[in-house]
Parts: sequence; structure tokens; C-alpha cells
Amino acid sequence: MEINGKVLQHTTKGCTNPTDFLQSLFHIGRGLCPTISVTKSGADYLIKTSCPGSTPATKDIVLTPQGDSAYKEVSIDTLGTAKSKVTTIAKRVGDC
Repeated sequence: MEINGKVLQHTTKGCTNPTDFLQSLFHIGRGLCPTISVTKSGADYLIKTSCPGSTPATKDIVLTPQGDSAYKEVSIDTLGTAKSKVTTIAKRVGDC
């Protein structure tokens, strides 16, 4: 994770359902922050959301499949002038 230029690293292992996770990404724009676009560029999926308000916020996600059992997600959140960047690398390591 990168916050205002500072990189923080964190490793977590846990069981997730990849189908549920991907569906949550594509439904991220429910409520106050509608999804602006979902596009595909090469192997990447690009998801953009925008939250209107007195301090506008946006979320840009790049999801890159890495074979059948892994993916990389880069999420950039902007709130006013503050930005944060989170990179997630997920791999299948076995059955839950």
C-alpha cells in the first residue's frame, strides 16, 4: 500500500471466493458512487467510479489476470487532493 508516497507492505492469507470478489468489484459503484466505466484493454480490466459531493472522490482499479489462478489489482483512490494506491497480488495456494 502506498499513502502519500510512503510504501507499506502487508501480507494476508485467507480463503475467498474469486467469483464473489470479482462480482463485488463490478458492483462497487452502487449507492452514492456510481461506476463511470468498465472497460477491457488487452488482458486488463479498468474500472472507474466517481463520488460527487463537496469533496469529490474517485476510485480507479486496474485488474490484471495472471493465468487461471492469480490476479493483480491496482486501486488508486483520490479524495480531494489526497491519493492512496493499493496493489494486491492474489494467488491460489490450495483448497480452503
